[in-house]
Amino acid sequence: MCDTPFRGVEIDVADPEAVLRQITEPCDIFLCLYLFEVLPTPEYDERVLRLAHQMLAPGGLALIQIKYDDGRASKPRRRAYTSGISQVTTYPIGGFWQLAERCGFTPEGIELVPENELDTR
Repeated sequence: MCDTPFRGVEIDVADPEAVLRQITEPCDIFLCLYLFEVLPTPEYDERVLRLAHQMLAPGGLALIQIKYDDGRASKPRRRAYTSGISQVTTYPIGGFWQLAERCGFTPEGIELVPENELDTR
């Protein structure tokens, strides 16, 4: 059993900045698994990533897992929101790295998984 306090927080899609009223103390860890590819636009992604950085305590750790774009996509993603939601907003590796830097993060590492069972569903 772990004694570390954990509280999951839902973000209001219409007003992601409202999360700052829910989380009033800095967070030691920001954990985000497969979220950015289902958000509607790169601009919205940037809003969420900036909020994550703002909530993170100095010296805190952000672990962010994304589905990256390897250049094999064959159809426009924005139009695929209802049928291909898991690939609406993906990034080349360097693109997400640069986005993280623009939002105030200092990226330190990447681990690539070229394909897994989530890609074959």
